[in-house]
Amino acid sequence: MYLDPEVFALERARVFGGPAWVGVGGLHQLREPGAYFTATVAGEPIVVVRDADGALRAFFNVCPHRGGPLARGAGKLRGVLQCLYHGWTFGLDGALLRARDFGGEADFDPAACGLRPLRVETWLQSVFVALDPAAPPLGDYLGDLRGRIARYALDDYAYAFSKDFELPVNWKVAWETAAESYHLPIVHPQLRFDPRRFREEIGRCYSLQVSLPPEADQAKGDGGREPLESLVVNLFPNTFLIVPSRVRWDRPYFKATYLLPLGVDSTLYRSDFYIPRERLGDDAWLAPLHAAWDEVNRQDREICEELQRGIRSTAYEPGPLSLRWERALHHFHELLMTRLRGEAAAPKEA
Repeated sequence: MYLDPEVFALERARVFGGPAWVGVGGLHQLREPGAYFTATVAGEPIVVVRDADGALRAFFNVCPHRGGPLARGAGKLRGVLQCLYHGWTFGLDGALLRARDFGGEADFDPAACGLRPLRVETWLQSVFVALDPAAPPLGDYLGDLRGRIARYALDDYAYAFSKDFELPVNWKVAWETAAESYHLPIVHPQLRFDPRRFREEIGRCYSLQVSLPPEADQAKGDGGREPLESLVVNLFPNTFLIVPSRVRWDRPYFKATYLLPLGVDSTLYRSDFYIPRERLGDDAWLAPLHAAWDEVNRQDREICEELQRGIRSTAYEPGPLSLRWERALHHFHELLMTRLRGEAAAPKEA
């Protein structure tokens, strides 16, 4: 499941190419008309752009002529998408505008040579695409998740910075490490995780990890308000939100992470950080946040690479999951296998 290219091919088709919404980046990259960014979703190149009317559009980043790329990286377009191979030019609505020096073939129909679109929607400050036209609306896919985390008021935060890196591991290894707290006291001892104040909650297409800060930190209070619990949202198949408690951290923020599979043993780990608007540009305020996550990311990268090596070992056979700590992983495996088997129904909420 973690090593076989045929399994990864099936995941491309039925998980990322199935009726799911895949997080690909943040709205901060699309603030004005012509702004765009690219991403790779389980081998599928995509481009997301804001058109001249301000609407978001997404396309496969593939020219219908010979498969050339339409854009690289992120930035600002001058009103069109142009193939970087032969120069075919497309409007930001995907329609072919000009087939450069193509000739007068009688059966050439420009109207039939537009870009292949993808559905695109947003939630909080994240951009999601659906590769399957039959996927439900994003709001239906999220279900009750929006209501369950509304009290954290995450829309009030502003984009601050990003941290991206590539991991030489299967995307599920990265997902499982991000989605469970069992490893925290061992891999991240500096976080002072209190297992007595932790619980997992399971939804239809997501799981939550919820924990109160240690009693010593709770005593500090939160400006006279009831302290919000720390929150981790694991949204199938690839999106995470991490919201530390404002009591544990005197620097309120949240982090949106997208795991973008590049191959059977290669995963892009893309994280965007959001902070109170009044703290934008305050480097001294941000410095501890950078340092803390650089350390956490270093620890996770090391353990994930070692996990991938361990899974490759002939000595390894999958062990049992903890009922106390790994319900979210069991739920993830159920969702994954439901998709891989081509079944329509998702596991019930618990």
